[in-house]
Amino acid sequence: MTDKRLTFNRVLTSPGKHPYEAGPEGAIRWDTYDVEIMGFTTRKATGIEFPTHFSDRARPIVWNQYMKETADGRETSLRQVFDRVAETIASWGHADGYFADTESAVIFENELKAIFVGQYAAFNSPVWYNVGLFEKPQCSACFIQSVEDSMEDIMDLAKSEVLLFKGGSGTGSNLSTLRASGERLSHGGEASGPVSFMKGLDAFAGVIQSGGRTRRAAKMVI
Repeated sequence: MTDKRLTFNRVLTSPGKHPYEAGPEGAIRWDTYDVEIMGFTTRKATGIEFPTHFSDRARPIVWNQYMKETADGRETSLRQVFDRVAETIASWGHADGYFADTESAVIFENELKAIFVGQYAAFNSPVWYNVGLFEKPQCSACFIQSVEDSMEDIMDLAKSEVLLFKGGSGTGSNLSTLRASGERLSHGGEASGPVSFMKGLDAFAGVIQSGGRTRRAAKMVI
């Protein structure tokens, strides 16, 4: 039987050099910065650590959106954020037998950290919001949902959408199954129609926002 476990080679990292300190284009420098987010209330923090190549615009956004409250306190360095995500994913791979050997697991983790710090790629927001913080984190950015033509199912849809918004994800829902405005209800009266329910569901997207942050939750309706 062919061994399908994964092996990795180093591309961005070197043995014996930490991925946060030595990139393929030379040494990565770090410094501490004061950050500030303006809104209904102004939020500030001092001494937040970032690589020096991160922009003035990126630093406060990353601090406000992705540095989380953990068991050890609020994250104050981008190293902690990258460690939380990369080490958690690598630990999943190791526990589930994805890697061919320990060296491949180490290389995978180091390369993933180098990808993050070098800004070669980044996961979607729910990954940064949830991975390393919850036993079964919500990692997908988008969910597609259906709904049946009953009040119970419509309210179940509202609940699931709110919980997905809370975790930083967006949803798409097909309301074509709902009776149109003016159609008869089984117990008498007339249906209010899908548009009326859309207004309520849309309001939740604005109230809950994306992961409770400053951006309205993403919502699509058919």
